[in-house]
Amino acid sequence: MTIRERLFALRDEEYAAFHGRLVPNIPGEKIIGVRIPALRTIAAEIKGSREAEEFITSLPHDFLEENNLHALLINAEKDYNTCLKLLRDFLPQLDNWASCDLLRPSCFGKNRKALAAEVRGWLSSDAPYTVRFGLETLMTQYLDGDFCEEYLTLAAGVESGDYYVKMMQAWYFAEALVKQPQSALPFMERRVLPLWVHNKAIQKALESRRISEEQKQYLKALKRREGAVEVAAALIWEDGKFMICRRPPHKTRGMLWEFPGGKLEKGETPKEALVRECKEELDITVSVQDVFISLFHKYPDMTVHLTLFNCAVASGTPKLLEHSEIKYITPSEINLYDFCPADGEILEKLKECRQ
Repeated sequence: MTIRERLFALRDEEYAAFHGRLVPNIPGEKIIGVRIPALRTIAAEIKGSREAEEFITSLPHDFLEENNLHALLINAEKDYNTCLKLLRDFLPQLDNWASCDLLRPSCFGKNRKALAAEVRGWLSSDAPYTVRFGLETLMTQYLDGDFCEEYLTLAAGVESGDYYVKMMQAWYFAEALVKQPQSALPFMERRVLPLWVHNKAIQKALESRRISEEQKQYLKALKRREGAVEVAAALIWEDGKFMICRRPPHKTRGMLWEFPGGKLEKGETPKEALVRECKEELDITVSVQDVFISLFHKYPDMTVHLTLFNCAVASGTPKLLEHSEIKYITPSEINLYDFCPADGEILEKLKECRQ
């Protein structure tokens, strides 16, 4: 019985239909319907045989399961150089994410130093599933003991319009946020990634149970929206009252009250922007703490993404460098002041506070 005959003997039409929905770019007639455990059994039985050698040199394959079996046979190859040769032949033939993600060669773990150069080549490929495999290899091999911040830059530098490449890029950064948060978080804070990848990475990270609730709240505040102006503001308490500042009359929304802060400059994190703005506007140094609230508000002339941080004055006395007035008020006094419309949701939450 040939390998293809063995595969068809294991055919499960219901599973084929289910699998077809997971890989919609593969025509239904190209999916036999063989489950992965059965493919692993076949791979274990034929690895190292002449039959397996003939199979892996018969490219391209006609069926999804043949590609899956091919990936499992590569995984079993113990010789690193032989494995690379097999990959060079196979990667250009990949046409779906499922076969791509099955590729986890067992010999990679002992050859990570040499493998890094191969990964760079895969990431620069024109073939989308070769790039996806490169990103997957970075994720599976270099986020633990062999981690280097350079790999984050490599992954962030991938530019592709392909959905499956972008999804793996997001998955990589979601895992990096879990395993290497101090190194990965600045890529989100500085808005380095394309917007879709950025938001998808945050979404996947929020699904993880390995991230604290405090970290998740901060990640939620880092979500982006196309065209929105990023603004960071400070909620500074003193003796049960919080600071508000009145905009000068010559500015947009002049004479309305607001929280101190301002727009992020290119490459700034929200916390860096807030420290800078408070120094420029009030001549104070603030200690930025956790997120109080993050929201989007649409003005007639722009949409703002406003993140309000709990802050404390670390040094200095507030001065009127840009605003016309500074006050400290209690939540019960909110209705006595006219605030910028974007602050509405914040003010409602503050009314519930018991400071």
